[in-house]
Amino acid sequence: MLALVNNSKEALFDFPTYAKHANTVVGTFFKHFASLNVTSERGGNAFQPIGHTFPWDFGPVSSNATVQAEFDNARKFASTTSKSGDATLHLLVEALVMSPTAIWLCIALLAFLALSTIVLYSFDRSRFKSLPRDVDTLGSVLAYVYGSERLLEWARENVDLTPRDQGWKGWIPRGHRQDHELKAKMGPFLGRDDEQRWGIEITD
Repeated sequence: MLALVNNSKEALFDFPTYAKHANTVVGTFFKHFASLNVTSERGGNAFQPIGHTFPWDFGPVSSNATVQAEFDNARKFASTTSKSGDATLHLLVEALVMSPTAIWLCIALLAFLALSTIVLYSFDRSRFKSLPRDVDTLGSVLAYVYGSERLLEWARENVDLTPRDQGWKGWIPRGHRQDHELKAKMGPFLGRDDEQRWGIEITD
């Protein structure tokens, strides 16, 4: 009670304040007392078990007729209460709501991409072969061009040539016409020793 009035003893000398906080404290303690060790088999400190009956010689609770009627009604309710009942459980579920048009459009695009991939891979499978080696080191890069005689020859002749010299349309090797763009390809080609190699070489 002192905690409820901020440790002011003078406040408890006021009877309405004293009575209010006394009811709160006693009610709180009684709630703890009544809810301690409650089971359906034995009841508890303030609850009687379901189906409980009093002895036949149990006398009246009170001389007050109203109190006795309420007690008899509670005793009857306790003896007829069912041990099971219906309950409704509500769960909050987050749902993603999407437009049906957007869903079908995405499915159609995925189906088109899958179909086009299958068609392209079936008709020109050779273009989709894996690289014979990774390109992650300087040595792997050199492995692609060490047998590219025409590419190496062009590189030696144009060692000082920069992209700005010919714009972004492509480098033009010496001795070629100005309207001919230099082109290279990655794939199998024949080297100087007429052996097939896989790498980068200038095309005709």
